[in-house]
Amino acid sequence: MNPRRIPFLNSTTLATLLSAFLRVKLNGGVLDVYESFLGSNRKAAHSVQDQENSLKRLKVVKDAFNLVVDVLENEIVLLQEACLPVTMKRGMQSLPDDLLREIFELATEEYEFSMPKDPELPMKLANVNRRFRSVALRTPSLWSKLTNDLKLGQLKIYISRSRVSGLSIYIMSNSSDDVGLHLPLRKFFEMTTEHKNRWTHLFFGSSNTEGGYSHPAFRGFQGLFLPGLTSLCWEKYDYDRTADPHPTIAPFSTWIMPNLTQFEGLGVMVDITTFLSNYGAILHAEVPQF
Repeated sequence: MNPRRIPFLNSTTLATLLSAFLRVKLNGGVLDVYESFLGSNRKAAHSVQDQENSLKRLKVVKDAFNLVVDVLENEIVLLQEACLPVTMKRGMQSLPDDLLREIFELATEEYEFSMPKDPELPMKLANVNRRFRSVALRTPSLWSKLTNDLKLGQLKIYISRSRVSGLSIYIMSNSSDDVGLHLPLRKFFEMTTEHKNRWTHLFFGSSNTEGGYSHPAFRGFQGLFLPGLTSLCWEKYDYDRTADPHPTIAPFSTWIMPNLTQFEGLGVMVDITTFLSNYGAILHAEVPQF
């Protein structure tokens, strides 16, 4: 309803409505479709003028009803808005834990070859209320996405709460000295490689143009054995090999990944044909050509 419109019914219209509803009441609440709502005799209106007058009266009454409907709808909306928090709370309370767990998992689901939009979402869900926390703590997969954008304490919590779930590792590097990150990449790598047998997905993305192809944090992590890794994404943006005074091979080229089935690369510093030939189980590989 337009808030500037002032609801108003004049006395004549009100009297007409009251008289009409009184006749309905006397008729036992039944609306007689064969008789005029306003009580006039349709057959008695012989002249055109009588019919036009009846039509005008009906339109006035209809407008009055529309005004009443507008007021009622506005009041309904206000009451619905007031009840919404309680309704949503009751609705959440009525959801079984298994369904709530699925909602949590869908909310944190990410495309495995891109960084999570909100790495702290599991923490936020667990802090809503006691029930959310209980369900979140009983859902190890909710905590299985580890990113170097987490703080040290958060990373420890995620690793602990993920229990024995497969881990998805997400790494983004914009500088070789990890400016802007809560956790240095080398520290992140040290902590997560302690659980490398649980790695299932690994994403590495870097727009660091001054630090060369790789990152200093990968030094010392050659020949990693990653038995559970099934997908690998390595993306180095805007890398010019000819401008790199110390080009290095891709760290993953020395890793042992017997169950790798999916690979996606950008600016990949390996002989991709040889690399893929070593992994006969790869079902999908995408390496853009420039």
